[in-house]
Amino acid sequence: MKLLTLIAATTMVAAAPLMAQTAYPGADSPTKTDPAHVAADAAEKPQTQSLNNSVDSNIAHTEVANAANQAQYDADKAAYLAAVREHRRDVAITDDIFIRQQSAYAQAMADWRMQTAACKRGRVRACDLPTPDPANYM
Repeated sequence: MKLLTLIAATTMVAAAPLMAQTAYPGADSPTKTDPAHVAADAAEKPQTQSLNNSVDSNIAHTEVANAANQAQYDADKAAYLAAVREHRRDVAITDDIFIRQQSAYAQAMADWRMQTAACKRGRVRACDLPTPDPANYM
C-alpha cells in the first residue's frame, strides 16, 4: 500500500513541472524587450522580411501554375468524357444495326422454315421460291 502511494506521489511530483510549463525549453518569451533583443530583432528584420517576400512570391507562382494545371486537367477530363460519349453513340448505332440484322436473319429463317414445310407438304410453288435473303428484311 505504501509502495503505491509512493509511486503515485512521485508521478504527481514529476508531472507537475511539465504541466505548468507552457513553452518548450529555450523558447523566447514574447516580452523580451531588453536592448540586446531589440537590436537583434532590428538587425534581422530586413532579412526576415526579404525571406517572407520570397516565400510569398513562390506561393503566388505556385498558385498560378496550379490553376493552369487544374484547368488543363479539367479540359482533359471533359475531352475524355466527350470521347466516351461519342464512343457510346457509335456503339449504340452499331448495336442498333446488329439488332436489326439479327432480327432480319431470324425473320428470314422463320420464313425459310415455313417455305420448307410447305414444300414438304407438296406445295410446288413453295419449292420453287428462292431462299429468303435477310437483307430484304432490314
